[in-house]
Amino acid sequence: MEEKIVASNIILVAKKHNPAIATKEWLLEKKVFTKEPISFMNTEDFSAYDAGDLLLTVNPVQLVMQTKNAPSMQNIQQMGEHINLYTSNLTETPYFAIGLNLHWKIEKTKEEDDLSNTLKKNICCNISKVEEMLDTKSFRFGAKFIYPFENTMLTIELMPVDVSGQFTMAMFNFEMNVKKTVKANSISLIQIFTANLLAYYEKSKIILDLLICK
Repeated sequence: MEEKIVASNIILVAKKHNPAIATKEWLLEKKVFTKEPISFMNTEDFSAYDAGDLLLTVNPVQLVMQTKNAPSMQNIQQMGEHINLYTSNLTETPYFAIGLNLHWKIEKTKEEDDLSNTLKKNICCNISKVEEMLDTKSFRFGAKFIYPFENTMLTIELMPVDVSGQFTMAMFNFEMNVKKTVKANSISLIQIFTANLLAYYEKSKIILDLLICK
């Protein structure tokens, strides 16, 4: 099996974002972005800023910063820097939670006859008994893991192999509560989260390699 990261985004949830604030002029003035956008939209309920390699969208519920192409470690770090610049200029917004999503694609190699069977055997040691109980080998198999990792809650979803049998997807979500507390404000909690983005990326790769027995 071969894996590659194909998508990533950061989602910042608030009680009420104000998309109308995120005009092109404001984003450039506050140095959230330093280059003119490829395209831009700004209304009371929705704003979007296409920076070429990154896309920012804001609605009243959430802000999303995403990579537009297969992300690199540099892109992931840049997303965090943009989030920090945005939130440090809007410190009164009641932020609730922040999350990093990493989507990995797992493809079968030429040496593998059936990716689904390989994953079944790697993850479930009693797969033959499961097949016997179901009276079939023709079923698609996935897995979900949820556990606390450092200051986040990590959710991992390994999707069933595509019907083509050629690939599957593994989704990682690192989520952190950033509600203001007596000991810390939301901005400092967001900065703690964004400072660890590359650590979360490395953790996802280590776990993925273990899951597929690489």
